[in-house]
Amino acid sequence: MRDDPTLPLTFAAHLFAASTTRLALRRGVYLRGFVYEFITLFAPQFDRSAIDAALQGKAESYEL
Repeated sequence: MRDDPTLPLTFAAHLFAASTTRLALRRGVYLRGFVYEFITLFAPQFDRSAIDAALQGKAESYEL
């Protein structure tokens, strides 16, 4: 996708309320590769090793 400089940019943050999204995983389940990829897209600070640590109960933090 290319940026189109002819389209105007409109600030609209005031039109939308703040929203909290949570992601829950069950300990001990096998996660497929696309699940790791989705989590990393959703929360870039969680890489595969951080996700595995959280699922094993060894994470420093479980919240974003």
